[in-house]
Amino acid sequence: MATTSLLFYLFQLYFSLQVYGLAHPSFSASSLSTATDHLIIHNITRFEQKHQCENLAVRTNDQILVTTTAPSADVYQIDPLEILAPILVASFPGTAATFGIVESPHQSDVFYVATGNTTFNGTSVTPPTAFAIWELNMKSFLAFPNSTVARPAKKRLLAFMPNSASINGLTTLQIANTTQLLAADSINAVIWSIPLTNEPNPAVTVFLNSSTLAPSIPAEKGGGLGVNGIKSLNSTVFYTNSAKSTFHSVTAYASNQILRPGTPTLLANISTPDDFVLDNTGNAFICQQVGHDTVSFYDKSSSSVTQLVPNGSLVGPTAVRWGRSDSDRTSLYVTTNGGLGMSPTEQGVSRLDVGDLAQLD
Repeated sequence: MATTSLLFYLFQLYFSLQVYGLAHPSFSASSLSTATDHLIIHNITRFEQKHQCENLAVRTNDQILVTTTAPSADVYQIDPLEILAPILVASFPGTAATFGIVESPHQSDVFYVATGNTTFNGTSVTPPTAFAIWELNMKSFLAFPNSTVARPAKKRLLAFMPNSASINGLTTLQIANTTQLLAADSINAVIWSIPLTNEPNPAVTVFLNSSTLAPSIPAEKGGGLGVNGIKSLNSTVFYTNSAKSTFHSVTAYASNQILRPGTPTLLANISTPDDFVLDNTGNAFICQQVGHDTVSFYDKSSSSVTQLVPNGSLVGPTAVRWGRSDSDRTSLYVTTNGGLGMSPTEQGVSRLDVGDLAQLD
């Protein structure tokens, strides 16, 4: 039965690639110059029950890993061809949610996942070991076409984050022989740094502490989330500030095997930005949350921001990543959490095909 199902899946996979994989349209920045020129949204999956999708990463085999902030701290695998049902890859008992996820720069199919609890009762209440970074090794993971897991992924605790209040986005930064994992703390308004070495119990230190990371009003007084999404390109770190509606960059340098930041630069003002993804030139595709529910394009050459889909067309877009196959390398996969209403019909993964707008060569 398993062999028959596998053959059937392979046939469907081949058929889908032939039909859909070569038909992605091409766009340029000039072709999106008016408000009526928008991309088509392709819904990949919607969860049958409430799952607030938070972040995502795309494996080398193009399967999508999605973290959830509700109803529990999980990581699911989503099939971009919509052949396989969502598969539960990993759960993290004793914690409320999974947040940022990023692949290791040293090992393909090995990922780092942020987990934790954040409770608001006038002030932020966070137990000392509430937030942590886990390593999720997908190399051994195997699932049958009926979504039954034959070999599970391997989990390993990388580091507790005892002084953090809300780990959100993750990225890695590598300069010379020094590699660090960077974690955006939206409430404490800092970016944490964890060295990626083979040493146990790596030290967690502050990479950047800047007013550009903080909300206008402290989070515990209702000021919302500060630094949110974070990515790196070469030696530059990019990040969004949701409460201030800003997009920034900071150039880093190595000093005595420690990565240190320079002075942050404001790149653009963009309303309620969340996570984002970069192309190879520093252009950004940015999710916009409350009041907008869209994805916008930041053009580095002009510092302009252009909406790619109409307001409200993606309900609660939280994160975005590139596909990794030849057929979808210029496609964006977007997670949605259902917005303020937490609509279960809007919680899942969608695809936007941006074509020539992405500079990835």
